[in-house]
Amino acid sequence: MHVTFWIIQLITKYALDYHIDPIEYFVGYKQRIWGPEIFGINIYRMAGLANEPSGYAITVMPLIYLVYLANGKIGKLILVSLVTVVLTFSPLAFVLAFSFMGIVVVREKK
Repeated sequence: MHVTFWIIQLITKYALDYHIDPIEYFVGYKQRIWGPEIFGINIYRMAGLANEPSGYAITVMPLIYLVYLANGKIGKLILVSLVTVVLTFSPLAFVLAFSFMGIVVVREKK
């Protein structure tokens, strides 16, 4: 559900230029989703149901690890989830995603 909502946020922001903020609706404060400006464009960093992109990564990455360990392979769900984590542009997300890829490489060599 978390990944699905992230994808819904992506579509509504870039297709409709509208931001769905569930945190503001339920808790009363806004998500911290605006990133740096690159080439004159403010980077929008989706956070799904989390307060900020790193919170999304912290929530989703352990689930990706568990699904990978249970199945022993990278399926479509893991791939889509991993892409959403990286596209949050959170430094923590990059660290977690690259550590996951490192674990996969090490496990595949055995």
